[in-house]
Amino acid sequence: MPVTHTLSQRIHAWWRYRRALMRLEAVDDRLLEDMGIERDALRRRLKNGFED
Repeated sequence: MPVTHTLSQRIHAWWRYRRALMRLEAVDDRLLEDMGIERDALRRRLKNGFED
């Protein structure tokens, strides 16, 4: 049976996700490159949220 989450749980999860992305944006470009994350992809994800 699928797990259902309340709206407040989903909003809280979205804010945690967004906060983590914002922290990643502050990371040095070389470190992002070492982790295999493109700076432009990170900016798009922050701008569009879950739409990507």
